[in-house]
Formats: sequence, C-alpha cells, structure tokens
Amino acid sequence: TPEYEMSFYLESDAPTPSDRSVYVQQWPEMFVFVRSFGGWASQSDYMNEVLELAQAIGDSSLYDNSQYFQVSYDGPTSWWNRHNEVWLLVAGQ
Repeated sequence: TPEYEMSFYLESDAPTPSDRSVYVQQWPEMFVFVRSFGGWASQSDYMNEVLELAQAIGDSSLYDNSQYFQVSYDGPTSWWNRHNEVWLLVAGQ
C-alpha cells in the first residue's frame, strides 16, 4: 500500500499545531525534476505524468525511483486554470 503524506508550505513563524496528528517538519533543500500539467488531477493522471517525466529524463540513474511527489497548487474550490506537478528527486541527495 502506498504511503501518502499531505504537506503545506508555512512561513518560519507558523503557530504550533494544537492537534497531535499535525506536526511541523523542516525539509532540507532538494533538487527535483518537474513536469507540470493542468486540470483536475486524478491518481491515474499523476501516475501517467510521473511516467512521462521519467521517460523524458531517460536515464533512471539520474533520479530516485523509490518515491515521487504529487503537487497541486490549487484548493478544492478552484475549477479552472489548475496547476499540478509531479516531482522526481535528483539522485544522490
């Protein structure tokens, strides 16, 4: 079963969460290969896009194929001009 984690970008002065299931995590700088696409993305759309990204990169030794990121920049009430991305980490990070 795939593991999913939902994340949001927060400023450095974000309040401490009051719910124990919510936590603040700092990520180190990372370099990623990115493929952007529009529309209301389904799970199969994300999978197709990450496969397209991997094919465009070509050499699988250049990226970490153990995980990928699905990114959506729009809230659930945004219906038009949606911006989505898939990310593959550059290998060796």
